[in-house]
Amino acid sequence: MTPRAVALVTVIVLATTGLAAGRASGAADTAGRVSAVSSRPDGSFDLRYRSQGIDGGLVTETAVMWLPTGKRSGHVVAWGHPTTGLADGCAPSREADPGVPGLAQLLAAGHVVVAPDYEGLGMPGDHPYLVGVSEGRSVLDAIRAARSIGHADGRSAVFGWSQGGHAALFAARLAPTYAPDVRMVGVAAIAPVTDMASLVDGRSPFAREPGFVSMLTAGYASAYPELDATDVVPAANQAVDVARRSCALEAGASLDDLVTLTPGPDWERRLRQNDPTTERLRAPLLIVQGDRDELLPAGDAATAYRRLCALDTTVRLQRLANAGHGTVAALSADDVVRWLGHRLAGAQLTGCAQRRLA
Repeated sequence: MTPRAVALVTVIVLATTGLAAGRASGAADTAGRVSAVSSRPDGSFDLRYRSQGIDGGLVTETAVMWLPTGKRSGHVVAWGHPTTGLADGCAPSREADPGVPGLAQLLAAGHVVVAPDYEGLGMPGDHPYLVGVSEGRSVLDAIRAARSIGHADGRSAVFGWSQGGHAALFAARLAPTYAPDVRMVGVAAIAPVTDMASLVDGRSPFAREPGFVSMLTAGYASAYPELDATDVVPAANQAVDVARRSCALEAGASLDDLVTLTPGPDWERRLRQNDPTTERLRAPLLIVQGDRDELLPAGDAATAYRRLCALDTTVRLQRLANAGHGTVAALSADDVVRWLGHRLAGAQLTGCAQRRLA
């Protein structure tokens, strides 16, 4: 039997046995519980699992999971994807290749890899775009689900890009209280979203992209019913609907001519609440940023680094001189995978440091 066939049989047996046992024993419906698993053509697996949604109730979410075919490390690595849009069809699991940088190296090292879609992508309900608590829970519960299916009882790590960097940072923030069982030992945030207010008040290039602002407005209006979407996008009645049924490129093209406004105090409060740099992160952190980032300024990453260092977070900042927003994940993949590998192997870090690469 081939390694892939062994992996397929193993995961199906584990999933079927676990789900049947849960039903037989009346096991509680809890966050991180697997509800379904099925194979994909490339040997990976579609995973459905339960997570705590933005309203506090349990929701079903989707992810793709890969099992190593060789010797297993017992560890799990989660990938946080960048912005894809708000519609269900934008979920990375709907694609043949969800696009995880360094996937082959992670599997070769024996790690289970899981890539969640986030709440509301690929399943019913609105996607709370760039709402940190929602993203962080999605990542942590995907790790829990992957640990149970893969019988992985070791450490866990997260890396993510852009929106996924924001998700990774919130997974680090929430892990000690929401999911201490995942044993989070390292987080890498690649060109992460950090200064939330700048995304809509004009200070960031992101704020000059009405399609992105409309997606954020739609996400926050879903998560926080007290917010008035027209405070940010006067034509919100139309724009929010378009954003919710579009993927990112389509939303950007369809909503390019919209007028957007600087948010008022209610919006500012919620945006600050979703800044991932306002509390100490307990897991060691790597921030990777391209100096030529055309969407999220390199200065934002430097500011995030200083803030987190001042809060006693163990943090490294790595700047790539020739990388832009769209290239930084690929250009840094080898370094990021190596850094995560050191954390999973138990190598310790303290303090703060930064370097700039050509």
